[in-house]
Amino acid sequence: MQNPRNVRPGDGGWTRNLRGDTIRKSAPELEACGAIDEVNSLVGWACRVCSPPLQAKLRSIQQSLQHAASVAAGAEVDAHQLEEAIGILDCWNDGMESSLPPLTQFILPGGNEAAARLHVARSACRRAERSLVNYYQPEQDAVVPIIAVFNRLSSFLFTAARSENGQT
Repeated sequence: MQNPRNVRPGDGGWTRNLRGDTIRKSAPELEACGAIDEVNSLVGWACRVCSPPLQAKLRSIQQSLQHAASVAAGAEVDAHQLEEAIGILDCWNDGMESSLPPLTQFILPGGNEAAARLHVARSACRRAERSLVNYYQPEQDAVVPIIAVFNRLSSFLFTAARSENGQT
């Protein structure tokens, strides 16, 4: 027989969100939060082996991912902060892309260790974006800032992987 002191509410697949609602651990909002957490972990993992200038950007991205996770979990949305993250990602992406040769074919994920880790983070970022789309269910042509952040982040991670490969 199991000791009742060791049974926790989460053991049955339920948890509470920030609003205090009891929800299944398979709920779309938890799927989105978990996917964001995974992206944040993978960005941190990639950061360990990237060039110092990129490390600073990745650390900043991790802070933005923490904010995005709190928004997905039900915290009040700070649209300005999300829009600012989109602008920063666009700026960083454009700056890196301008120093790279134009793409003429599809590239295989991989290369050096930094690029390979960035590609893994990019793939997880795309999955997080799909989870957010499933959670928010936006209308066609609607812009949902948190989804836009992940769309731009995946582009940035792709360009960062190309850039890191060009350094070795």
